[in-house]
Amino acid sequence: MKPEAMTELIADVMLRDGRCVAIDHTETMCEGQTDAAHVIPQRVLKAHYPVGHAIFSDDRNALALCRFHHNQFDAGQLVLPAEAYPDGLEDFCTEHGFEFQGRYWMRAAA
Repeated sequence: MKPEAMTELIADVMLRDGRCVAIDHTETMCEGQTDAAHVIPQRVLKAHYPVGHAIFSDDRNALALCRFHHNQFDAGQLVLPAEAYPDGLEDFCTEHGFEFQGRYWMRAAA
């Protein structure tokens, strides 16, 4: 993801969420800078879209997480309730053919 696109994504997500969204759903404290975490990981997106595609900076697939919670989320150690996710995530998944299967996001079978 280009630095300018990442900066814009972080700004958009921080404006929407205001702070690490995990703080309301976990007992662990925040640590580190808050930034935008991709709900559907970039590695999954890269398997279907070229780097630089607009999908990587779509804020419907991102939420604000501090560095600690971002690392936990990426490792599958932090599970958030549905209300923690962006309102447009379901539409994003429908538009791009992604679905959640257990612990992993997959491209829906055609």
